[in-house]
Amino acid sequence: MLHVNAERLRIEILTENLVLPAGADWKLEDLWVTTGPAVDPLLQDFAAQLNANHPRLRWPKIPTGWCSWYTYGPNISSQIIRENMDVFRKHLPEVRYIQIDDGYQPQMGDWLESTEKFEGGVQKIVREIKEAGFEPAIWLAPFCASRDSKLFAEHPDWFVKDDAGKPLNSATVTFGGWRQGPWFMLDGTNPEAQAYLEKVFRTMREWGCTYFKLDANLWGALPQGHRFDQSASSVEGYKRGMAAIRRGAGPDSFILGCNHAYWPSLGEIHGSRTSYDIGRSLSAVRRVARENLFRNWMNDRLWWNDPDCILIPDMSATQVELLGPDGKPRQTARLTPEQFSFHAAATLATGGLVLSGDNVTGYSEKQWAVLKRLVSRKPVAAHFENHLLETGWIDEPERRTVVLLNWGSSAVSRVVPRGPSTPTGVPVVLRDFWTGESLGVFESDIPVDVPAEGGRVLVIERVTGTRAH
Repeated sequence: MLHVNAERLRIEILTENLVLPAGADWKLEDLWVTTGPAVDPLLQDFAAQLNANHPRLRWPKIPTGWCSWYTYGPNISSQIIRENMDVFRKHLPEVRYIQIDDGYQPQMGDWLESTEKFEGGVQKIVREIKEAGFEPAIWLAPFCASRDSKLFAEHPDWFVKDDAGKPLNSATVTFGGWRQGPWFMLDGTNPEAQAYLEKVFRTMREWGCTYFKLDANLWGALPQGHRFDQSASSVEGYKRGMAAIRRGAGPDSFILGCNHAYWPSLGEIHGSRTSYDIGRSLSAVRRVARENLFRNWMNDRLWWNDPDCILIPDMSATQVELLGPDGKPRQTARLTPEQFSFHAAATLATGGLVLSGDNVTGYSEKQWAVLKRLVSRKPVAAHFENHLLETGWIDEPERRTVVLLNWGSSAVSRVVPRGPSTPTGVPVVLRDFWTGESLGVFESDIPVDVPAEGGRVLVIERVTGTRAH
């Protein structure tokens, strides 16, 4: 833990009541201190230092696809997946992953079993996804189990213990879980628990799953309770569990960390959720955008960032029903066109994963067009001029993509910043990123309006031949 004030920097090491035997030592993380006139170069250097000690787990191509959670919650079924997948095959076959999210399993912890909504088991729809030309992706919370799960009933000794030697109820030390709680925490230092994790992921890999969304990973690294290996820290327990997961999943599977401890996950995952859950409200969109954009420096340096799903509203609808974790209607909400323009622009600016969270069976051509543009864009995170996160850009040879975000409730006028390849005096064409429409040719300042609570994505290109028309 770091404590900083105007006079001193104090560093505290939490030792979790572990005993350091005589003559032994603990290897600590490096302390790296630097200064500089700009934040971005410092963060780039910081990422390089982290990679030196915790080499990145690389994945060659950023994932794109579909996730069931934000429309269907736990009320998922083979038929729902099949219907959405069939529409993707017709309209956007270039996306790669079809993700089965929480709700297929009868209880947290019983990952190899399925509810009655999956006829033939999850493995059957996994095969169908493969046969349709997509890659099957699946959600699970590997370090958690519900009290009513078979895993917990049959193997209570595999879990982190409380002071009385009983499985530690996570609700007594933290949040007890958002569904089927309270959760108990699988002990990554227990060899039998490691073998179980390896078996689960190897089995799912044999079914055909090649993408694993690991949720609630923090429960595997909580510094509370007593572990099988009493000399191991919570971070060591988490890393041993993750090593077992990777052995089972194999080197050709993408591993996404979600609700995870960031620094213990370095070198353990290919992708990282960098925000809270998205939602169909302005407050949710803003919160998620701010969290993601402040972590842009991580993207394609530590891992691929996952900004959570893109939710593209049907602007002809009056409201959208949201489901809570219990599967019951929680509220109704709807983004205005301007608010959605903010969501879309902020999502693009992250440079991260692109997964649709909608029921796409009723998508309009306009909705498909937005998703196609996001899927086809380069996975490069935008650089923002300051911490206000109002103006950002992505530079390429001969062009600059500019992201403008308006966090306020009134429309604003901005000047689009020209890039080093398109300086003042050089004629450029300004285009709308989403439609490709030309907005004019400019040689000097480029003024544009940004709607209240809205966003814009614009492309500046040098004028060559007839490209301005």
